[in-house]
Amino acid sequence: MTKGFFMGSSMMLRNIRFVLLFLTLGLVGCSAPQVARDFKWDASPKVGVAVFSVAHDIKGGDLNQTILYLDGGIERGGVVASSANGQTPIVMPRRPNDFEDVQGFLHVVPLAPGKHRFTHWQISNGTGLRIFPRGTLVPLEFEVGAGEVIYVGAFHGHLQRGENVFGIEITGGGYVGLVNAASRDLALLGQRYPQFEGQVRAAVFPSGPWVADGVAPKLDPPMPGTR
Repeated sequence: MTKGFFMGSSMMLRNIRFVLLFLTLGLVGCSAPQVARDFKWDASPKVGVAVFSVAHDIKGGDLNQTILYLDGGIERGGVVASSANGQTPIVMPRRPNDFEDVQGFLHVVPLAPGKHRFTHWQISNGTGLRIFPRGTLVPLEFEVGAGEVIYVGAFHGHLQRGENVFGIEITGGGYVGLVNAASRDLALLGQRYPQFEGQVRAAVFPSGPWVADGVAPKLDPPMPGTR
């Protein structure tokens, strides 16, 4: 009886550890790697740094996410950057919002020198709905050199909000575009990474909706049950 109890307890502990490890890897896998605050060029001379922000309308809160794919995302050797924590487990640390008037994060990402591209986006409403661009997006390309910091712009998720059948306001549509937020982003960068002062090269993508060529930049119809 005692032996069976301890065997069952041991198996339960292994299962718990496995679940926690899985959740931790999932959380890490969905976050773009960030440059350490104490970063020094002499320790990483063959690295480039890309700076950009990803945000969405403040009403979307912490559960909605604008999700950006750099170099095809994790499955293709790239990274994923988001605007909020989304549905991460409550036992995990949650990154606080970087801004006041929107929900979002400033991303300071180490990259190999050379050409890179933003390839795709999606918006998650936190209740299972995923909003994708219609058609094939034209990638947004940039190049970063070794020992260089480049700021490429601010990505923003424009959300279409409405009430569902239960009278709860949720996101039912939207699109991602580029907005002019350089002063906001670079001011925050200067606070967090004073070692980059005077080293940032701005190569900002043009402002406007990032949608498929030939597709009108309008909000998608809301999901059934919204208005």
